[in-house]
Amino acid sequence: MAFALIFLLIFTSRLDLVLASRADLAPVPLSAARHPSPNIPISSKRPRSWLRAIIAIFISIIYFWNRVINWLTDRLELWVAPKDDTQIAWTLGIAWAACGGGLAGGCLVFAKATYVNNAFFLSFP
Repeated sequence: MAFALIFLLIFTSRLDLVLASRADLAPVPLSAARHPSPNIPISSKRPRSWLRAIIAIFISIIYFWNRVINWLTDRLELWVAPKDDTQIAWTLGIAWAACGGGLAGGCLVFAKATYVNNAFFLSFP
């Protein structure tokens, strides 16, 4: 449930960004207005230290994340292209409501588990 909620939050926030970019007066699509990805040189040499290796791994993860998010945003732009802003806003409202319901449900599950656990241990002397 946590992964589904995380994916829903990511998709909803990207859809919100696409809707906001459609409201702008600039005729440039969102995919053309993005910042370029950093140019990461890939070498076959062994890193000189463990700190450089950790930094290289971290930069690679960030690069991969940005590529995936840009791809997702491009797909959302293609999906919403034939739709009007009212329909996108309605879909966005449903998605944010689902995110809020999922977060509230998760809080209730953890609160109930904590209460039942404490009540069980407090009942014994």
